[in-house]
Amino acid sequence: YGLVGSEMCIRDRWTNIAQVVVPLLADWCVVYITQEGQSIHAVAVAHADPQKKALADGLRRRHPPTPDAPRGVAQVLRTGRPEFYPETSDELLAAIARDAKDLELAQLLGLKSVMIVPLATRGHTLGALTLVVSAESGRQYTADDLALAEELAQRAALAVDNARLYTQAQQLNAELEERVLQR
Repeated sequence: YGLVGSEMCIRDRWTNIAQVVVPLLADWCVVYITQEGQSIHAVAVAHADPQKKALADGLRRRHPPTPDAPRGVAQVLRTGRPEFYPETSDELLAAIARDAKDLELAQLLGLKSVMIVPLATRGHTLGALTLVVSAESGRQYTADDLALAEELAQRAALAVDNARLYTQAQQLNAELEERVLQR
C-alpha cells in the first residue's frame, strides 16, 4: 500500500486527526480507510501511552479488519452507522478476538469503552475512526461522547475530502496548462 505525493499529505492529515483525538477524547485512536470498498487499511494510530502504542500497533497489524467481518470497522464501513460499546466485557473481547493472542493483547491494552464512527462525506464513507478508552484513564463513553465523535468524524472526513478534491483540481489545472503550452 504505497502512498506518494498528495496521498502522503492526506495520510498526514489522518495522523493529525488521530493525534488531536488522543488524549482529549480517547486513550487510543485508529483511523481506517477503504478504497472503492476493497481492503481496509489503518493509516494512523495514536495512543496516550507510548508503550501501549506498540501493543495497539501489534494488535492492528496481526489482524487487520476484513471487509466481511460481522462487527467492528468493517460493519461501520458497510452500513455507515457507528458502533458504540460504552462498557466492554471479557465476553465482548472474547467474541471480537480472533484467537487467544488477540484476546491477550486486548486485555493488556485494558479496553474499557469503544466507539467506531464512520468518516463519511457527500454520501460516501471514506473510512472509520476507532476511539478507545482504557482502564487506566477511568473514563467511560456516553451518548454525548458518541455524538461528539460523530461530529468530529464528519468534519474530519469533509476536511480530508476537500483537500483531496483541491489536490485533484490542482493536478488537472497543471495538466491543462501543460497541454496549452505544448500547442
